Amino acid sequence: MDSKNNTTRINEHKVTFLGTKRKIDPIYDAFILDDGKASVFVSTHGFYFNNKDLDLLKEASPCHLLITPFNYYKLPFYLGGLVSPGLSGVKHLCEMLEPKKVVATHDEDKHAKGIVSKLATIKRPSSPKTLLQHSWLKNRYLDIDHYNQIKIS
Repeated sequence: MDSKNNTTRINEHKVTFLGTKRKIDPIYDAFILDDGKASVFVSTHGFYFNNKDLDLLKEASPCHLLITPFNYYKLPFYLGGLVSPGLSGVKHLCEMLEPKKVVATHDEDKHAKGIVSKLATIKRPSSPKTLLQHSWLKNRYLDIDHYNQIKIS
């Protein structure tokens, strides 16, 4: 999938690709997984929409689950710049998608060594309790710290 061929079907599920706006490091893409009744929005580095993306969102079923990082992670511009926008990015996605539930992803400690890890600026939300104090997140946030099956609706 790419910006020209951005949708495909897997059985009765539609997968929509939303490409990064960056010229380099195209790892900041997002996907909409849609069964025709509900959708899941997956963005492992946060996401900001352009007009084409907004048109694709209008075609999608209501968002039941947003999967995105909560950590703020930034490198110097010559190493890629902003990697994950943190809670401001989560808030943006919540405003745009109005998901029923939100789950953090890709916030684990990275096992990086060398200069990159020393130059990174990382800010982590302090606790699930703190996250629940945000009015835009308190009824949506799912703290998942295990591998048991959960129900999102």
